[in-house]
Amino acid sequence: TEWLPRCPAETVEDAEADLAGAAAGAGDAREVAERRLRLGWCLAHSERGLADVRRAMRVLRELLESEHVEGRRQEALYILGVGHFRLGEYVRARLRAREALGLQPGMRQAATLKERAEDEMATEGLIGLGVAGGLIAVGLSVAAALKTAPKKGGK
Repeated sequence: TEWLPRCPAETVEDAEADLAGAAAGAGDAREVAERRLRLGWCLAHSERGLADVRRAMRVLRELLESEHVEGRRQEALYILGVGHFRLGEYVRARLRAREALGLQPGMRQAATLKERAEDEMATEGLIGLGVAGGLIAVGLSVAAALKTAPKKGGK
């Protein structure tokens, strides 16, 4: 995930404070949604760890369910995809990137996310095939050994 920007802890804390201030009555619903989107970005890219990424997913899902995200929906979908990617959920990351591209076909970040997710899926698929192939080979070896082993009590 070295291709993804990282968000320092101080920036995450600033975004949390901005949202708290807006939610406390200093901002209208659209402004609160903008600050939620910023917090979602900060959490999804956070250097503090995967707990922040999981929190970003909750924040972004709530935001996507609200009507105040219109016009920025593709960004919220992209950031949600980043969260899925950081959690190793590459199929979901690709899905979110495709949804963002459906809303804004020229969105380079979403295109890059989709490509990286597909690369990871291919790598995991090859590793999975290798593991499955190894297990099959072991199973065949055991079966062959059992078949050729002399039987007890007889001929």
